[in-house]
Amino acid sequence: RGRSDSRRRQPSRRPSQPQSRPQWGRSRTPPPTRPSEDAWRVWLSNLPTDMDASEFKEIVGAYGAIVDFTLDKRMSDGSKSGWVDYRTRRDADAAILDLDERRIEGWQMRLKARAGRADDRRGDGGRR
Repeated sequence: RGRSDSRRRQPSRRPSQPQSRPQWGRSRTPPPTRPSEDAWRVWLSNLPTDMDASEFKEIVGAYGAIVDFTLDKRMSDGSKSGWVDYRTRRDADAAILDLDERRIEGWQMRLKARAGRADDRRGDGGRR
């Protein structure tokens, strides 16, 4: 046999029908999920600069079921900020009552906690 005979044609690796592409483009990461209108958002500020996401989640998770959360990596005024969406208003209210004006060991600033709408990404509770 010649060299060309030893090469067998391999079946195409492409599917016969085009695959649907994700709606969010080339990125493999899906877009951020829009929180449920039923979620109750709590905004937190004056967080320690060395706080990481796992520590943030541990603190806010003590008050109830978390739907979503974000710890902002950028610092303003020497502190971090973040938000958490709770499944129930009761959990959000409990977090606000306990976390507002709370001190964290080794941190000189008092935390600020306030309510906001879950669909509000600006952090001002929907106020302009």
